Amino acid sequence: MNRVLLAAVAAAFAYVFYTAIWGDPASTSLIAAYVAASLVAWALSIRRKDWAGRVKWAWVALSLVVIFGIVSGPLNFLTLG
Repeated sequence: MNRVLLAAVAAAFAYVFYTAIWGDPASTSLIAAYVAASLVAWALSIRRKDWAGRVKWAWVALSLVVIFGIVSGPLNFLTLG
């Protein structure tokens, strides 16, 4: 069960990372995958307490990548001037 959760977290994080950087960061599939990845990471953190810290920091890094993708993609044309 632990390996299945770890594989699910890795796959969800990889999909969200790819979509945020090279895909469409404003898509609803990215938001749905980000929520799903967050829920699976939460489940893994509950299941394996010793992995909770690493999963938390991986989730923080993923969140920063998603924010970067949104700011540099869809919000890039919103400049003050």
